[in-house]
Amino acid sequence: MATKKAPTITIGNKIIAKIVHAGKEYKAGDSIITALKASSVELKAGELLLIIGPSGSGKTTLLSLFGCVLYPSFGEVWIDTVKVNDLTESKLAELRLLKIGFIFQRFNLIVPLTALENVMMPLILKGISDKDARIKATKALDKMGMCDRMNNLSNDLSGGQQQRVAIARALVTNPEMMLCDEPTASLDLASAGIVMRELKELAKQGKAVAVVTHDTRLLPFADRIVYVLDGGISDQPVEEESL
Repeated sequence: MATKKAPTITIGNKIIAKIVHAGKEYKAGDSIITALKASSVELKAGELLLIIGPSGSGKTTLLSLFGCVLYPSFGEVWIDTVKVNDLTESKLAELRLLKIGFIFQRFNLIVPLTALENVMMPLILKGISDKDARIKATKALDKMGMCDRMNNLSNDLSGGQQQRVAIARALVTNPEMMLCDEPTASLDLASAGIVMRELKELAKQGKAVAVVTHDTRLLPFADRIVYVLDGGISDQPVEEESL
């Protein structure tokens, strides 16, 4: 499918993804519910973007647009020079597999599999041989300091260890963009700090990292912050009592 060149908005670090005056609406009977108002946000290589706001504010919808999980109701979503609006569901799935790593609050590890097998999974889906997938997955776990636990089942790991396996799984395909939905919400303060330092290091290595959270303790890790409230986006903090 032919694609047109994405408009250039900002000069600086490479723009990995952007939404341009995009938003999401849902129909409920005769009513229209706006999950995200028209918004323009960029994700840049080498930067950790913190998307902060209370539950139900629209921040996960914003992340889902960047993650090609949702089509926008209006506006445009771009991944590099590809306009997401124009892609079929199968092309969206391919783009997610090749370009995007996802890290979730609940880790989403497959329980019957070991840590190593969990990290191998996206490589197997890409058609990489078991042998090569095992080598790449072992290296990804080593970066997360989890090689000594790679044969453990996920239920035998602590919350912090499970999240580090999840990061290794997201990292193993070498995606340009890492999207994290409340990655520290179920972790204690010490484990949350470890995970955020690892995500910060990934940004320093040139990844575009976006972290959705309602936890203001994560503010010091951010290179840039956007605030989401009632479906609207601002570069200014929302009222603290709303968080």
